[in-house]
Amino acid sequence: MFKTDKVNYDDLKFAIARTKTLDPKLKKKMQRDLRTKLRPMADKIAGKVPNTGPLSRMTPRWGSAQAKVTTATASRAGRAIVMISVSGPGFARILSITERAGSRTNGYTASGKAMINGPTGKGLQDRYPLVGRGGRFIWKAFLEYQPLLRATSIGIVNDFIDEANSMSWGK
Repeated sequence: MFKTDKVNYDDLKFAIARTKTLDPKLKKKMQRDLRTKLRPMADKIAGKVPNTGPLSRMTPRWGSAQAKVTTATASRAGRAIVMISVSGPGFARILSITERAGSRTNGYTASGKAMINGPTGKGLQDRYPLVGRGGRFIWKAFLEYQPLLRATSIGIVNDFIDEANSMSWGK
């Protein structure tokens, strides 16, 4: 059962500070738990990226996306302690462009406008519409898994805080 719907920054920092004096392996365990338990969801997010190029001329340079989960437990209050990055080895640039194309403007050049809107039914916006000001593939998939990612992360951090507290008070 989860204690809160968000992580208390001061409790997390206190628990991490206590583990430095008690058992540094406990912090590593929390980081490992975050990476291993969130990895399947990160892979599902990466799986939402199409395996073929979203436009025909992109297909020769397209590949399959991969996800990576990293932790930053020393981050400041209000910052993420877990990050999921999705990239396309060998096609990271074109994946980034297609993910966000049209999120700020409808394109500056003729080729940019054609890629985003294209002839009716042929552009990125018609085939893979943007979700708000986010992205087409990765952001849309992240929004789908966000509640589960958040609940899992909070549960792991709360377990870590409980374990650190029990170690520090000798319970």
